[in-house]
Amino acid sequence: MKNMIHPASAYQALESGQRRTLFTLFGVPWTATGESWRFIASRLFAGIAAAFIFLRTIPFGERLVYGLLFGLLLGLSNFLHILGHFISGKLAGAAMDENLVTPYSILTAYHEDPAEVPGRLHLARAAGGPLATLLLALASLAAWRLLGGPAWGFLAAANGLLFAMVILPLPGADGQVIWRELLRSSPDPRRAE
Repeated sequence: MKNMIHPASAYQALESGQRRTLFTLFGVPWTATGESWRFIASRLFAGIAAAFIFLRTIPFGERLVYGLLFGLLLGLSNFLHILGHFISGKLAGAAMDENLVTPYSILTAYHEDPAEVPGRLHLARAAGGPLATLLLALASLAAWRLLGGPAWGFLAAANGLLFAMVILPLPGADGQVIWRELLRSSPDPRRAE
């Protein structure tokens, strides 16, 4: 537990170099801390729990396999969410420099940002992740309606829930940045009077 990185200090790992490169995708390194294995383990655990809660009518072994699949789909969903941030940042002209997998989440880093980043860039980068998650939820829902199967249903539900969570204006969520920038850029109706 001595080297465990807590959410509040996860950004310190970006600053201190307490990470190693896992792979590079589109020129952006994906790095990890010594405790990043907990990120995958927590997704697998959540997937297994979901399978045992929602697939009660199928045999134990099959539920376990579905649970592992659900866990992998959660990890894939997180990856695609971050890819959405990458694409929107690239389109806005302010791409990310690194993705750090911590025990709790994947942090996006923008090392080359100037001291003052325009609100439109913050908004564009923040919106890409939720948009990717929403598109994945809708595509999965369509596949589930067309093909059926627990995996499609789980992927649709998990991404619908993830979208609802990240769009909220809570600290650490994309919604905090999105709503802050939208409210900042909207004209104040009181000023017109």
